[in-house]
Amino acid sequence: MSVLINEIENISNDWKKLKNQWDNSKQFWKDNMQRKFEQKFWNESERILPFFLKELKTTDDLISRAYSVLNIRDNYLKPGNKNLRQNQQQGNSSRSTKKGIYKALKDKNFKDKNGKSWTMRIYSSKYLRVFNTGSNIPTNPTTSSSYANFSIEKDTAGNNTRLKLQDIVTDKNFQNSGIGSQMLNKVESIAKSYNVNEIYGLAPTEIAVRNWYTKRGYGFKNESGLEHIFKKI
Repeated sequence: MSVLINEIENISNDWKKLKNQWDNSKQFWKDNMQRKFEQKFWNESERILPFFLKELKTTDDLISRAYSVLNIRDNYLKPGNKNLRQNQQQGNSSRSTKKGIYKALKDKNFKDKNGKSWTMRIYSSKYLRVFNTGSNIPTNPTTSSSYANFSIEKDTAGNNTRLKLQDIVTDKNFQNSGIGSQMLNKVESIAKSYNVNEIYGLAPTEIAVRNWYTKRGYGFKNESGLEHIFKKI
């Protein structure tokens, strides 16, 4: 559930209109007052807007994940789900496809560049979580310190078209160890299994992260007034 995407797009579209008006005004307003206004107000607004939109998108993703967790809890607590709760406690949720229990795909174990062992689990082809190998891995997609969230988009005919990468985050204590690359590779593998033609998501502003995507074959483009990463599959 995305609750802020319309507001984000509206702000972006309004900014483009305001920028066009400002460009037109500068053709007629050419004095010291105009230059002071531009330096003190306009340039600062232009600088912070991308960060503001990015924070709104992050907030939107957090709200969406909160709704997902609440839906999991509500379905799990329904009286009719007694058997499902018993299956979950027995570790059999991967064999259940009823609402409220997420089907887990086959786990992938890997070692990072420092030799530490991790287990990657995919829930319902929407949520990717990374846990310490050997730890008690949850049967539902609770939060972990390294994770990715994504969704498959369809056209009006119901055909899979694109995979939207909502976010991909590596634990700050284990960055530059290859965990992020493992997660991204897995997301790309899932995209191919759904026969989508593109992966895309909101573009980061940090230069290091942008370079990280570029090295992995991603480009940048504007869509709905926002900058996105993308990669053809």
